[in-house]
Amino acid sequence: MTHRISSPWLLTLALCCVETLGQTTRVPVGLNLTGVNYYSRELPFIDLMKGAGWNNGTPFNYDGNMVVRDDGYPAQINSGSAYRLFDKPIGVAGGEYVLLYDGVGSVSITDGYNASSGRIHAPIVGADQKKRYTIRINATSPSDPVRNLRLVPAALESSYQAGEPSNPFRQEFLDSWSMMDGFRFMDWQDTNGNPISAWSERTLTTDSTQASDNGVAIEYQIALANQAGINPWFNVPHLADDNFVRSMAETIRDQANPALNIRVELSNEVWNGQFQQAQYAIQQGLVMEPSQEPWIAGQHWYAKRSAEVFQIFEEVFTRGGADPQGMQRLTRVIGSQAGNSSMIDRIMEYGDIAENVDAIAIAPYVQGVIRTSSTNPDAAQIKAWTSEQRWEWFRGQFDDAVARMERYAAKAQTYGVDLFAYEGGQHLVAHGVLNQDQQLVDIFSEMNREPEMRDLYRQMLEEWQRVGGKDFMLFSSTSAFGGFGSWGLKEYENQSIFDTPKLQGVLDYLAGTTPEPPPAPSGVVFSDNFELDPGASGGGGRVGSAGAWLQSDPSAWSAATVAGNTVALSSSNQPTSLTRTVDTTGMHEIAVQLTAFQEGAETYETLEDLSGLAPNWSDYLQIRFDLADGNGWQRLLLDHGAWQGQDQPASAAWASEAGAAAPVSTAVLALPSGAENNANLRVQIEVYGSKVSEVWRIDQVTVFGQPIVAIAGDYNGDGAVDAADYTVWRDTLGASLTPGTGADGDADGQIGPGDYQVWRQSIGAAAAAPAQAVQAPEPATWSMLAAFALLAWPGLRSVVVRPRIRT
Repeated sequence: MTHRISSPWLLTLALCCVETLGQTTRVPVGLNLTGVNYYSRELPFIDLMKGAGWNNGTPFNYDGNMVVRDDGYPAQINSGSAYRLFDKPIGVAGGEYVLLYDGVGSVSITDGYNASSGRIHAPIVGADQKKRYTIRINATSPSDPVRNLRLVPAALESSYQAGEPSNPFRQEFLDSWSMMDGFRFMDWQDTNGNPISAWSERTLTTDSTQASDNGVAIEYQIALANQAGINPWFNVPHLADDNFVRSMAETIRDQANPALNIRVELSNEVWNGQFQQAQYAIQQGLVMEPSQEPWIAGQHWYAKRSAEVFQIFEEVFTRGGADPQGMQRLTRVIGSQAGNSSMIDRIMEYGDIAENVDAIAIAPYVQGVIRTSSTNPDAAQIKAWTSEQRWEWFRGQFDDAVARMERYAAKAQTYGVDLFAYEGGQHLVAHGVLNQDQQLVDIFSEMNREPEMRDLYRQMLEEWQRVGGKDFMLFSSTSAFGGFGSWGLKEYENQSIFDTPKLQGVLDYLAGTTPEPPPAPSGVVFSDNFELDPGASGGGGRVGSAGAWLQSDPSAWSAATVAGNTVALSSSNQPTSLTRTVDTTGMHEIAVQLTAFQEGAETYETLEDLSGLAPNWSDYLQIRFDLADGNGWQRLLLDHGAWQGQDQPASAAWASEAGAAAPVSTAVLALPSGAENNANLRVQIEVYGSKVSEVWRIDQVTVFGQPIVAIAGDYNGDGAVDAADYTVWRDTLGASLTPGTGADGDADGQIGPGDYQVWRQSIGAAAAAPAQAVQAPEPATWSMLAAFALLAWPGLRSVVVRPRIRT
């Protein structure tokens, strides 16, 4: 396939760095962006009205009699009102907003106040809350109707009064994905079942919402790619006529930054019978070939129409052949089914499609679909398994995914094209009515949060690189986990990188690192070997300190029964507990270590995962944390094996001698954003349950705190090296400043490639004890190219963030 290099100086740098770094080159990794709708957990636009809508895809819901304009706003309201919904998701900062509008009428919004003509104050709840807002147009002037609703931060009101700014995207959204190489706009385009065929039917930037069945305006898709400096992947609607295709191609050619590589694909999964485009392809294919097998006929139509779409794009990008170099900007992609490698043969055999394709694309998911019938294992088996057994099964599914990669890599080589992944990642999902089986859904959701998923994502990308795959578009960016799958790399926008194992695995791959096993807790010790005090007055006893509290509230642990050198906690109907308030100022993580023994048992007992504990179960020892943020107690979720020495024989001496032969259990809580400044975090050790009265003996309680400390590459000072720090570097590239300040990681007084390398080598690191530091990786080729390219071509500094090279 043709190598696409946008300029000679970039080629020189590419060859130099590839020769130097060799096998450290990583394949480009991008992602599918979550669709824009009123209930999405991802808010790309500053103007929140862009994502507001109604769940049937219309811009407004109408509860009366009215006339509607072409842009979706009511032209006349005879009765009732027009209203739109917007769900502010958890994890997105709120604050003081204003609802602006043009025209004359009556407008309202939930919690709005101080309304005046064209303007309403609208406070939006904070990041720790979610809330539904209803925006109503109760009356509108036929001669000057209400229109152009904008819900924007009050600080940006003047900008939006003057018109939409050139960058309409939230910086937090841009920061979240700045490490990516590509954005696939499949869900932004609302590709699956998209109903439009004519260019005049498309969504415009001036429409009342971008959350409609017609998808987000193509101009916004281009603008995001330009603003982020990330290669776009566009999906042409399956019903689009030739004029639509030509107009779309012209818009992309004229508006997309020339440094970006454009991927274009006809629709999405035209082989997948659950989508309207697949049924349409079969219908059209059988018109072409009435005696053909339906699925083959459908793929032949897909090949034919794809070739026509690609030829139109080629004509547009080369300006009718006058500019052959225009094709260097374009990559033409044909999709196929990962599990059926013969499908690509049926596609490539038809007409001249093979001469018009640059890459074939599959979705090499690690499959984990559980159906109501003919599934091995079935839902009952999955639920009965231990965590280790589930992961043993899923790693077998990983091997199957690698085999599919290898088969398609051979096909790509046969046809002389690149191999892309249009989607990919884990595919744990309960199918059909099983998506209502909450226990099964919770198991799959939790697997997506477990550290094993981090390793799986890194290994998946490593295997893709090994077989010769190129662009890999993960599915997807940000979304809630639930009955229809756990697709998001993140569950909400401000989720800590340390709670997103899938994203951690991607960053591990890009950095070329293999994470070390987590070390034992260390750092600032709140309680220096916190031991029990059997000599307390009255025999009631309390926990005393064998050493000084370094950072703690001076109050003692609450009273509990003492026997020998241990505290005894019993369940019954009113369980006893130990409670302590600790100062978490400057901390990002709390760990509690203790030894525990259940009286009457012959072995040491493990602390249980109590997240789904039913009432009236037997008693369990647990550690709970109260974050003092109004959300109440949080039960600790312990990984299997967290108790070292589980099921060891009990030591007869331990009941009277503190700590003798006792296994140690460790509970770790990562503090949420802002909790590091909260000096009122309570730690509680208690017995849970009331069915059976049991007694636990607790000893050697030690509370640790991991401080937030300065770490290399943490350019925004939040205690973690992540995408936000890259943005600080990018936005200050070329600046001179006091050595060692800002994004000057190498302390030379200049923001340049060396500071990029400091960030890249530390990505994924957290403010923790030295034992938790991430190993410095070899810098990948694309990171070196990006830094030098930006410095060599200042005009592209805000756009090009990594090399745009097809290899």
